[in-house]
Amino acid sequence: MKLNRKHTPELLLPMALALALIVSGCDSGESTEGSLGVNSASCENFSGDSTGGKEPHSASCVGTVSVSGGSSEWVNISGMSSRVSSSLTQGGGRVNEIVFDSNLPFTIDGMRSGDTIYFEIDREADTIQWSEGLPFEFWRYYVGAFAGSGYSLSAMIPMLSSVQGSFPSGDYQFKINNSSGENATMNVFQVQKIDSDFGSGVLDINLFIYTSGETNPVIPDEASAGAIKNYMNNVFSKVGVSIGNMSVTFRNDPDAIAQMNSEEEMNAFLISASRATGGRRDTGINCFLFPQLPSNILGVDGAIPGPGFLHGVGSAGLIAQIAPYGYSSGGLSAHDTDQRILAKILAHEIGHYLGLFHTSERTGGIHDPLGDTPECTEEDDSDGDGRVVTNECMGKGASNLMFWAGDLSLSESGNFQEGLSSDQGRVANTHPSVL
Repeated sequence: MKLNRKHTPELLLPMALALALIVSGCDSGESTEGSLGVNSASCENFSGDSTGGKEPHSASCVGTVSVSGGSSEWVNISGMSSRVSSSLTQGGGRVNEIVFDSNLPFTIDGMRSGDTIYFEIDREADTIQWSEGLPFEFWRYYVGAFAGSGYSLSAMIPMLSSVQGSFPSGDYQFKINNSSGENATMNVFQVQKIDSDFGSGVLDINLFIYTSGETNPVIPDEASAGAIKNYMNNVFSKVGVSIGNMSVTFRNDPDAIAQMNSEEEMNAFLISASRATGGRRDTGINCFLFPQLPSNILGVDGAIPGPGFLHGVGSAGLIAQIAPYGYSSGGLSAHDTDQRILAKILAHEIGHYLGLFHTSERTGGIHDPLGDTPECTEEDDSDGDGRVVTNECMGKGASNLMFWAGDLSLSESGNFQEGLSSDQGRVANTHPSVL
């Protein structure tokens, strides 16, 4: 999320996806025809299941895998228990999230099992292929686009519980493209969620509020976080997700505040802070809150989707700005308005963490693959500035939580852009963080 020159907050792509635009033309080397097995060695900094005893869900280390620099390798994940199918929402089932974590930049360029190619990207030919019967752009809900150095990426099976296609138990292979010139050793994790209907669930949140010793006026104490929880409940309850435990930790850390002077330093902080959560025994999404972020950014998420209840990996968190904005809206006081704006920023970034893309991107040429989210297209760019903004997209997704651009003038009138569709709800309820 970012403020533009017109003081309109723009919801940016999370870092993992935004960086893909930078590297999409890179030569990734030749793909290896065979596949690599995952070594059974313990994953670095992983100290055991982090579900906090919420059986039968689990998070475990599969092992490590090495991928040569500048090459693409198929990595084999053996014996996956995955009782999921197109009827999963009626009969319940199991969701598997395979998380790859490395200190070097990489992409997940393919997923296959047996004769079924769920997706495969050929970067030299600039093509994507998948087996017959899979819906258009199916692959977008199974991969993160690009992980910069230090981040992690996830492959969900399935990402959308009602999506077409069958996911039988057995061996799955993932095509990992190491875009660096160095050999990469990756930790591989498997997160499993078992659910009876994938229609509702509870989401826990961990708030870490950074200061330089002063009291933050938006959340001055732990009790004040209750309002944030209530506002977020109002957003997510539309799709059956309720906010459960919201922990609040205040950190007097001037050095961390100083890291928010540039986007590069902010990104480095998100990686280090995410990795520092290793050893936690809860299922909450880690949210690091700062009084000011660089370049007018209001929020950033590490990956789409984020790792479900898996702490200690490079994308196990998000950053949001917690600040007063100096106006009141929708009959709220200025303080309550600030809290509701924070709740909206958090909800948007958590939406990315749960697997949601922007309904429409800034040019109007790219949209999420869901069938029930309105689209604002290039034809709606009435002023021809190359961007589709809220006043051009009213009735076409501008009021959706995941629209790419926010608008303070809308919030001043009480429209905080908090809408969610049924399909967006199914994506959110499929993610392992919603239990």
